[in-house]
Amino acid sequence: MGGHCQREEAAAEIMPIKEWAPQKHNEDVVKVDYVAELTNREGTSSSTMPGKKNRLLHAGSTDSACIQEDTMTSKGSRTVTSVSSATHPGLVEEWPGLGRLMPENLDFFELTHGRKPRRIQSVEHRGISIHQLQAVLAFVKRRCDEQGLIRGWYDPRSGKQLLYTTLNIYHVIHWIFKPLTRSRNCTFVEALAGDDEPPRPEWFAGHWSGEPFVDFVRRVRKFATTKKLPKSTTFWVCPASTRLYECSGLTVDTQGGNHGLLGVSELTTLKVHLTGCLASRSAVDELGCFIFSLKALTVLVLDFSGCHGMTNTGKLWESLPALQNLHTLRLNLSGSTTIENMQELGQGLSKLHQTLSTLSIDVSKIPFLENVEDFTVGLKPLQALVDLTLDFSNCPMIASVGELGKDLAASRHLRRFHLSLSGCHKLESIEKLGHSFAAHQELKVLEINMTGCSKLVTVAELGFSLAIMKGLTTLDLNFFGCSRLLEVDELGRGLTGLKSIENLKLGFFGCTGLQSNAGLREGLSTLRQLRPNAVFELHVPGAATFKRTYTLSLANRSKTVDWTTADS
Repeated sequence: MGGHCQREEAAAEIMPIKEWAPQKHNEDVVKVDYVAELTNREGTSSSTMPGKKNRLLHAGSTDSACIQEDTMTSKGSRTVTSVSSATHPGLVEEWPGLGRLMPENLDFFELTHGRKPRRIQSVEHRGISIHQLQAVLAFVKRRCDEQGLIRGWYDPRSGKQLLYTTLNIYHVIHWIFKPLTRSRNCTFVEALAGDDEPPRPEWFAGHWSGEPFVDFVRRVRKFATTKKLPKSTTFWVCPASTRLYECSGLTVDTQGGNHGLLGVSELTTLKVHLTGCLASRSAVDELGCFIFSLKALTVLVLDFSGCHGMTNTGKLWESLPALQNLHTLRLNLSGSTTIENMQELGQGLSKLHQTLSTLSIDVSKIPFLENVEDFTVGLKPLQALVDLTLDFSNCPMIASVGELGKDLAASRHLRRFHLSLSGCHKLESIEKLGHSFAAHQELKVLEINMTGCSKLVTVAELGFSLAIMKGLTTLDLNFFGCSRLLEVDELGRGLTGLKSIENLKLGFFGCTGLQSNAGLREGLSTLRQLRPNAVFELHVPGAATFKRTYTLSLANRSKTVDWTTADS
């Protein structure tokens, strides 16, 4: 995935990581006050009760000599007596009571040293150092046996025991980042910051959730070594610098050679992947604050598909006007079922009228989305727009897209338009939208998918517009399952105006209500003479798919209508 380091590229260029020697275990007697229940040094409650034993195991050994007894006394304190040296002197927690070890059972004192988190208000100022990344690896290493298996740690999805060398960023988030920061209400960077204010990050480090954490640290260390960066240098890492723990990937560049790291002033491409995110509003607001600071950004890709916990993204869209160099925006909100309106998105888009040339918005599978003009009104000022993709598929509440046609009127330089209205069962007409295409004389590619629009009756206005779109080279219209569509004569006659057409694809499977074929036959015959080398693909009821041939028939229940004469 480009900037966040493809495994194949990174593995070939990254030097082996050094082993960090575990620190010696403190052999002093440790006493912890007992109030209502046993509480570890981080304040995470354990289910161990007075008079019961909580065992701590040495990492790297199953020998009984490495088991310590942690016995609660009647006075409400506990005494941990250290045993003799082991292969790995560090202690690994054993979960209290029955069941498996849980992330909240871990003791993070060796990472935080008992200090309170330092609040860093500006998201873009939260950086993590290589030393802190190494401390995380050391924390994991102390809990490994001789084979590198991490005692008690398992993949939360598969249940398989985790291995030090393959422990990925997703696992680190689950076992360390989340439990450490949840009770503290902070980010991982703030939890480790300590008393001194850390230096502001000068570099962004991309990632993806499946990347082994040891490889991620190697990559950052090699980059720092190559650039001869000082030890105090910090890096912005999305799951460590924000509460967006579900951030499955962050790409900071699409070019090779930088190992997925880039300087703040150089950052022009950013891709954030939050598929399935359950983040709160405050977490998404943090992302908006972060993006607001990226003044040089030219390409922004946000994947929020399946984010059921996102109800309001206003702060994020408010950051868009600050990106006055942005020319490409790709936004995926598919399946984000809790989003009901996107007026803020429209307002943010409207401020990008001078630069934005490529826009892709996927709002499919949002059951409550009803008024597309909530954000399509933001398309009106986008005079520089060249490439537009809108996906409204499986939004059953959408009944009209007429305003979309009006909002696109100003985009005179539009070259490519991809529109999906598949599964919009309430949609009855595209008259205004079809009429608006007449204004786009520079349009080269037009793709419209209306599969399953069972209430659609006519597409005549679209045919009228096609008749004057002489520059169109690719036309793909899919009306599969539009059972109430009665005639396509005007659409067929409009094909005669496509003087530059190279690829034509028409789909009418499931259009059982069609009665007339005269106009379509006329249009196909004309195109056959005008564009003998063009590729035509037609899907009609009662016939197979044919390419560059016109021997087609339409099975209309009890009768068969001949579409064209045989190809000679």
